[in-house]
Parts: sequence; C-alpha cells; structure tokens
Amino acid sequence: MRLKGLKMMLNCSLKNYKTIKIFLFLLLTVLLTSCQAKSHYPDSVAIGDTIQKIYLLIKNKRGDLLTQNFISKQDGVYVVYRLGVRDMIKHIYRIDLNGTNKSVSYQSLRYPIQKLPHTIKQKKVSYNCLEDRWTENGFFLNAINKNHIFSDKIDVRNLYCFTDTINGIRFYLKKIDHIWYLYIIDEITGNCDA
Repeated sequence: MRLKGLKMMLNCSLKNYKTIKIFLFLLLTVLLTSCQAKSHYPDSVAIGDTIQKIYLLIKNKRGDLLTQNFISKQDGVYVVYRLGVRDMIKHIYRIDLNGTNKSVSYQSLRYPIQKLPHTIKQKKVSYNCLEDRWTENGFFLNAINKNHIFSDKIDVRNLYCFTDTINGIRFYLKKIDHIWYLYIIDEITGNCDA
C-alpha cells in the first residue's frame, strides 16, 4: 500500500513539474516577445536624461560643454531660422550661448529658462499663428516622419522633436551610434512674422 501511495505521489509531482515547466516556458516567451516589440518612441529614460542635461547646459550658458557632449563631430547641428520672409538653414559645429557668434541665430537658447522639463509627454504639438499660442502647454516629444518641413534639405530619419511651449524652445534629437545628439535647433516654429 505504501509503495502504491508513493507511486501516486511521484506521478502527481511529475505532472505538476511538467505543468510548471510549461507555464514557465510560456511566461518567459511572452516576456521576451513583449520586450522585443518595437516602440514608436525611443528609450524614454535615455532621451529624457539627454534633454535634462542639454537644458542644464543651456541654463548655465555652457555652449562649450553643449558642443562637446551633444553636437556630433561628424554631423554638426542645423539651425533653422527666419530672416525676413526667407527660411534659412545654417550648418554649424559649435554652439555659442554667450552671443559672440553673430553669424548664427538661435535666440531661443539664449533666453533665461523659466522651468526645466519634468514630465515629457509623447505627443505632437503645433503653433497656431492666428491665435499666437501653442495647441497645448508643457514639454512634448514626437517622432518625425519623412515628409517633414525640413526633409528636402536635412536627413530626418530617426529624428525626434522636443518642444517646450513654456520656455519657447524647440529642437530635434537624433540617435547616432547609440548616442543622442542635438541635431536641429528650430527658430522657425512659433515665428509668425513672415
């Protein structure tokens, strides 16, 4: 009788073991496939940290460190601005936040920053020139598609637009060799003078 009971216990244990093994395999499969699913947005922690660091350098007028750490040595940064009615693009490799470089306009980076980005929403916002205001206030990040306003002059693949409607700053970040770089400074959006 004892032998029969031991056999039954072993059979139940083996069945439970197989069930647990199958359950763990399915759970691991689900976890791995969900981790590999492609997100529409980049790694929010890495890009959020990059934005915070860029803001601190802008706030402290450290164009030298901004250039050194967040401007690609090969690709540089594009500054898009409006001169009268013409939209201009200037390709530079150094950011000057003290105003000594008169050949480039990036006025929005020279204004005192009122508030640092704390929560960044993944949403596209736009500026309404008729109402002279943004569609929403805050800090926003959105992916850029290939039909962007700059796409005929600048490579906009893998580009993300950061918009700060509180401080009036808009720039674009691009991941190059696994590092986020400041790629475009946008002085056109919000400038309805033309």
